[in-house]
Amino acid sequence: MKTTNEILIVDLEATCWEYDRIPAGQKTDIIEIGICKLNRITKAISGKQSIYVIPERSKISKFCTGLTGITPQLIEEKGIYFEEACEKIRSEYHSSQLTWAGFGDFDKEQIMQQCDYLGIENPFSEQYLNIMHQFKAYNGLYK
Repeated sequence: MKTTNEILIVDLEATCWEYDRIPAGQKTDIIEIGICKLNRITKAISGKQSIYVIPERSKISKFCTGLTGITPQLIEEKGIYFEEACEKIRSEYHSSQLTWAGFGDFDKEQIMQQCDYLGIENPFSEQYLNIMHQFKAYNGLYK
């Protein structure tokens, strides 16, 4: 995998329901994109922010608020649409040129699915680093 001295670290929060019971007519939506840039040489973190996203295909459940702390009111006050969030990421982080990383595959898959569903260009490069594998290896874990 081609990497640069800087990588983007991404952590998503998405709409969720107790026992993973998605209500009829709804789909999982990203409601927060936590993002920062990591300089692999200096270990400096920059550009750290939370981008709140208005869910377009679902509602934030009480269960989701309890799990994430994200309320419908917070999204109403600070949220932007997913397409705007993607544009913000592209312009502020030059994300299509950098490797990006997340813990597990959910974040990568959710970004791809939501972009596909809404007909939006993925703001990230194809270079994805699943840091769960490094974490498990470093800590000698198998699960």
